[in-house]
Amino acid sequence: MVRKIFNRNFLYRLLKMKTVGYPFPQETKYKKLKTGGRYGHKNFPLSKYAIDFAIPLGTQIIASEDGIVIAGNFNSYSYIHPKHIKDIPIKTAKWLAEQTTNCAILQHSDGTYSEYCHLKREKTKLKSRQKVKKGDLLGHTGRSGIMSQPHLHYNRVKEINGKLQSIPTYFE
Repeated sequence: MVRKIFNRNFLYRLLKMKTVGYPFPQETKYKKLKTGGRYGHKNFPLSKYAIDFAIPLGTQIIASEDGIVIAGNFNSYSYIHPKHIKDIPIKTAKWLAEQTTNCAILQHSDGTYSEYCHLKREKTKLKSRQKVKKGDLLGHTGRSGIMSQPHLHYNRVKEINGKLQSIPTYFE
């Protein structure tokens, strides 16, 4: 008797899942961080499948696939260590993160969006509605937003039933 190894739904989703490139140069050494605690991804549904890559400050961040720049912020000098805001309400922490995180957001032809956060404050040549190709430079890792160590927060979202939802990412 052959044991059933894969759930049919899992296999179906896996076969239908599109792969994308890594959001940094191939030679970059990285480690996937496990998020947890009060500011872990599980507490923020829009980041459920986000991935935090521990990579050195100043690492080039590149587009993981072709897209159009729909939002970007590279103006913040601020970053906040989670231990300094452990007693504030989560809604306030979310607002602080939105105010202090440098990021770029791309829209892709398949209806998905990719988010690249915790970037360096810098002058950028990115413009709203600018087309970018896979591998184009978006910025560099830096200290911005709420973070305990340098990393890139990478997330993909898609509108499903009228709501934005985080979706799993598979890399080439």
